[in-house]
Amino acid sequence: MNRKQPETDAAALCVHAAELAGQGRLDEAAESYRQATEADPDFAEAHYNLGVVLQLLGNAENAADAFRRAISIKPDYFQAHTNLGAALETMGNTEDAIVAYRLAIDANPSHARAFANLGGAWQKLKRPDDALVALEKALELESQFPEALNNMGNVLCDLGRFDDAIDHFQRALALMPDFKEAHHNLGNTHKKAGRMDDAATSLGRALEIDPDYAEAHWNLSHVLLLQGRLADGWGEHEWRWRCAEAPAQKRDFPQSSWPGPNANKDAGAKTVLVWGEQGVGDEILFSSMIPDLLDTNANVVIECDRRLVPLFQRSFPEAKCIAQVHPPSPESISGDIDYQTPSGSLGRWLRPDLASFPARTSYLMPDPERREAIREKYRDGETPLLVGISWSSINEYIGGEKSVSLADLGFLGKIPGIRLVDLQYGNTENQRRAFEETTGAAVNHDNDIDQMADLDGFAAQVAALDLVVGVSNTTAHMAGALGVETFVMLSAVPLSCWMLERDDSPWYPSIKLFRQGAPGDWSAVLKQVEAAVRARVTRQAS
Repeated sequence: MNRKQPETDAAALCVHAAELAGQGRLDEAAESYRQATEADPDFAEAHYNLGVVLQLLGNAENAADAFRRAISIKPDYFQAHTNLGAALETMGNTEDAIVAYRLAIDANPSHARAFANLGGAWQKLKRPDDALVALEKALELESQFPEALNNMGNVLCDLGRFDDAIDHFQRALALMPDFKEAHHNLGNTHKKAGRMDDAATSLGRALEIDPDYAEAHWNLSHVLLLQGRLADGWGEHEWRWRCAEAPAQKRDFPQSSWPGPNANKDAGAKTVLVWGEQGVGDEILFSSMIPDLLDTNANVVIECDRRLVPLFQRSFPEAKCIAQVHPPSPESISGDIDYQTPSGSLGRWLRPDLASFPARTSYLMPDPERREAIREKYRDGETPLLVGISWSSINEYIGGEKSVSLADLGFLGKIPGIRLVDLQYGNTENQRRAFEETTGAAVNHDNDIDQMADLDGFAAQVAALDLVVGVSNTTAHMAGALGVETFVMLSAVPLSCWMLERDDSPWYPSIKLFRQGAPGDWSAVLKQVEAAVRARVTRQAS
């Protein structure tokens, strides 16, 4: 009986696997490629193609193993190096991916895709100069390369060169009209440039191509919420948990999701667990809806950042507040709880339009005795206008564009009748010293309060002030929730909670907004804030 050689068996299995992959039968194709690697363990192309199919199946870790096996057999296999890099990026190992792309380029200096992917990886690591060099090389090698044009657009967008970025995305789409990522990135660039209608159109086109494109839904939610189209925006907001880089970790609870206010009407009061998500500022913002939830006849359990428990318990005495721990505590998974909901999902039910915002000046309650003690300490027997200042955001992705420097607020040191109080979290000693040397005015720092660790003390400190001047950060949310008069300086395209083209906030009636006219330009905003502070001092004096 004639028996085929292992190499022949493996080649036939690979042909069959390619046919299966072409029919979209990826699981079967992967199995056929596996059989090929077993028939001929030294068949580099079989390992490589197995990796490609596993990538398509979303199995990046096993795909990476297959590419490594192909490379061990054929070290100069530049396609395998490139795809290994892509798999590593999917796994979040961007620095290792860069090593793989460089090895691909060493093996084949004319491999445009490796340069394109390298540029995209540098962009993720916020190294735009390196990204531009790699992407320019990719486009020099292959000018009609949609993926390279898309990656170049992302880098240009990060650099604030929005028109150039849009041009690159449009060139990519002219070559590949159904390139969903390019439509998505074009939409995000339009958003950053302040062109919300164009942003919605591009993101909508990405969703026509892939209705389950979670990132496009998530970014569309920002556009809609910015525009005040709240009902539609909250619906898109629910896709956040399906994003590859979700804004927060979704917590698993045994209870069903809260189905909305009607849940309590027919079957009596139900107990709803509201769990905090994202950062402290978000928890404070979304907690504004707790009173509305209580008004639905629900019993409410709030699971929040441990540092917020005393403040929330005092502010929402009808609710039970517990500290968020991982995994959820027995109190959070108790059978006495009927429903659960992340706090950011309350808006879908309780803030469907602008008319649904209640007419109230505050909703958080500081410790009154601590507030009064702090106020008396800061006034020190005098009657200055107590002005708290905060100038920076530590947001990993957009903190830079939201922040100013303390030096930018130098005008405050020249306004008579005010006493400045440091509300900026983190070590500000050097900045405060430079401010005082420049302006002659001190920014008083309270060593008794740690704004990061003692949020209840921080709330009392903020509530003790007459005015807060700052940027879009946790301090602004705290001040607004406490009902303290606050001037917030916003970037041209701010977080969605601040909406657009208005100088007030439905979330925080005590806040007045000052918006950039153009991205990155704070000059007009700073002048407006100076005038507003001077007017506030005059009002105080009269």
